[in-house]
Amino acid sequence: MRNLLISGLFVSIGLFLGRLAGFVREAYIASKFGASEQTDLIIVFLSTPDILVNLLVGGALGMALIPEFKSLTPQKAQVLYKQVFLMLLIVFIVLAGIGAFYSPQILKLFAPGLTDISILEYSGDFSITFIAIPLTVAAGVTTAYLHYSNKFVIASLGTLIFNLAIIASLYLVSHFNERNFLLIISGVDKK
Repeated sequence: MRNLLISGLFVSIGLFLGRLAGFVREAYIASKFGASEQTDLIIVFLSTPDILVNLLVGGALGMALIPEFKSLTPQKAQVLYKQVFLMLLIVFIVLAGIGAFYSPQILKLFAPGLTDISILEYSGDFSITFIAIPLTVAAGVTTAYLHYSNKFVIASLGTLIFNLAIIASLYLVSHFNERNFLLIISGVDKK
């Protein structure tokens, strides 16, 4: 019971720190750009992969995989982890490619206040954000495996690590090339 409470405490702290870092990320963007079309685009670019992954697989990965891992020997659980990881990575690479192809329509859906000109201008850059979708799913499979392995602290720090990397990137990029900030966070630097 003591181990369960300690693990629960670590998971709660890790999740809280991750959400707090997400709040800091949003506050930094708001303080740097205020209420603008560029701010809206930054938020859409950063949150689209997470939204789509949650819609497509959400918490189902952990609920399905952890009991299956537990029912197997450690060696077979590791083999299953590798198989599921690879299979879902391939499936979501294909889905990300489809999403990238339809990026203007998805951008219009997620940012309905944008003008058609802005959607055309930024949809190519937006399509690059779809690269994060298979990586996010792979992280979900890995998180389920870490939970099965009773490595709760590492798994609970995923959001914190992600948000800290985004905050550091936003900070650095905004100080070096503020004019092309949006293009840089999407992975493209147009000059």
